[in-house]
Amino acid sequence: MSFTGATHSEAMGVLRYFLNNTTAQELQTSVLSALSHQTLFSKDVEDLLAALERLGIVPPLARTAISETHPRHCVRCHNPYVERDNGLRACRIPHTDLQLTVPTVQANSATGTISTTARTHVQRKFSCCNAPVGVDVTVQGMHFVGRHTTLTANVVYNAINVKTCGERGCNATRPVSQQ
Repeated sequence: MSFTGATHSEAMGVLRYFLNNTTAQELQTSVLSALSHQTLFSKDVEDLLAALERLGIVPPLARTAISETHPRHCVRCHNPYVERDNGLRACRIPHTDLQLTVPTVQANSATGTISTTARTHVQRKFSCCNAPVGVDVTVQGMHFVGRHTTLTANVVYNAINVKTCGERGCNATRPVSQQ
């Protein structure tokens, strides 16, 4: 085996080991941290990007997105954005007010029994989606967290906190309904 082949095989082994023992969140945090490091050479970044593009990990669309400056209108949160600033947490819609549901008590005068038709404690739900309020939900407080979109087909509207442009009275250009 040639020296290049052995190095390539060793490098693949190291990368496999690293990726099998690193969470996606840890990897993302490490890469973002490294990219902001001041001693990083631009040539290193260009080489890394070129390798990721060759492997198909970074699609050509990424280059297009960062060069685009055309402002867009998100048909979910109705905020303006440019694609280069879009991301997995860019579009955020908070939950609406809480709904309290008290159990219904029914008495049967013939038998003298009392029954409840719901749980015996007050249920707390968000009125926008009927999601039960729990520790995680109240801390996060978000009905939706994701990418901005111009496609109405990507949005689940509810007329409470996720409204159409028509319901919101947006003056944005007509949204795209499908693609």
